[in-house]
Amino acid sequence: MPEKPRPQCRAIVLCDVIYRDEISKKLILVGTFHVIHTFRLPCVHPSMALYLALNEGNGTYGFRVVIMHVGTQQKVFEAAHDLSFSNPREVIEVNAPVFGITFANDGEYEVQVWTDDELIGQLGFHVNHVKQP
Repeated sequence: MPEKPRPQCRAIVLCDVIYRDEISKKLILVGTFHVIHTFRLPCVHPSMALYLALNEGNGTYGFRVVIMHVGTQQKVFEAAHDLSFSNPREVIEVNAPVFGITFANDGEYEVQVWTDDELIGQLGFHVNHVKQP
């Protein structure tokens, strides 16, 4: 039996919110970012949205998203779900709201996208501890 193809992660975007236009069915990503500024640590980021685009899969895969601090390897978010592709040309768009993540440390963080325990995509972002004036 042939090996199941590995899905490809074509896009990872962090933003404030994602809307879907009901007429065109297109997604609208608002407030994209790669830095979170905070006056105190630990900080709780009230909400963000994660957009992913995946393709080249065929069949069902265990899908997982992890957000972790790069230096300490501490996970601050993890979610898992099964994803099913009908064919390799299908593009699956994931629109995931994320609420209440606690960032204990400043520095580099990473969004990691996994299918069947294989890393298929990653995006770095930064938490910046700003000193109050």
